Amino acid sequence: MESIEQAIIPGWGAKINKIFSNITWGLLAFLIVPTIIVVIAQNSVPGDGLYTIKLRMENAVLALVKVFNQQAGFQIDYTQRRYQEAIKVLASRYGVQSMDALFEQVVSTEESIKNVQNPEERRLLAEKYINTLIEVNSGLEGKKSDLILSGASTVVSTVVPTIIPTVISSPTTSVIIDSSLPTVSVIPTNTLLPTLLPTVPVVVITTTTAVSSLTIIASPTNNIKPTIVPKPTTTVVAADNNSNAVIAGKITDTQKKIDEVIEKIKKDEEKQHLKEKEKQQQSNEQKSKRNQNEKRIEEK
Repeated sequence: MESIEQAIIPGWGAKINKIFSNITWGLLAFLIVPTIIVVIAQNSVPGDGLYTIKLRMENAVLALVKVFNQQAGFQIDYTQRRYQEAIKVLASRYGVQSMDALFEQVVSTEESIKNVQNPEERRLLAEKYINTLIEVNSGLEGKKSDLILSGASTVVSTVVPTIIPTVISSPTTSVIIDSSLPTVSVIPTNTLLPTLLPTVPVVVITTTTAVSSLTIIASPTNNIKPTIVPKPTTTVVAADNNSNAVIAGKITDTQKKIDEVIEKIKKDEEKQHLKEKEKQQQSNEQKSKRNQNEKRIEEK
């Protein structure tokens, strides 16, 4: 026998199932897309379209755990993230931006650890953070060395002509006269020019001397002519805002901050340890006094 509902609304059960099924699939479709986007955004780096979503999700998580004062642990993980992102984009135009983000994260994590109230929990977090910073510092040092080796600035080779003198010998001309034949070489002697005197006539005589042989050889002459020889020179081109030199400087600044943070955390933990030690001593002294008082009362 059919129920009253079935009699009033034929097929109502199937209709309700279909409605719930549609709602379920609609919710899944509505939630699955953001979920996929969030998962993909976790691997994004500066410059990617989803990187802003990644940062917003991190801020949302920090705001949520702030109620339980659990931010420090997440901040340490975020420091490791900023380091991995910087390594991936260091050679790109987002290298400086990634190093600035890492610098800021190092400072934020230090503040979060400071705000932890539980001494033992703070000590464990500080130890974990120091180990993370040492690892980050070592990785940055290796990257900085690579940047220095590849050249902090671009070197462009140019060719500047340099003039170097080169000796070029001219053809040699030799004149040889057969020595078997008598030859005569005319050697001029000083010639006295006539000078007119009023009463005494003057006779000018020119003499010649016979020589048995003569060989005339024209000596070669060397003419120096300039020859242009190219000489390579180098020109240094100034670095831009995202060059290796600028990024290496950012790495150095971050390393200095890391060293400062490590030193500061160690000093704070040492002070806290001394305070805890003094507190324990005072507690032991008070306990000892109570025991002594109890013994005195029992003796009486």
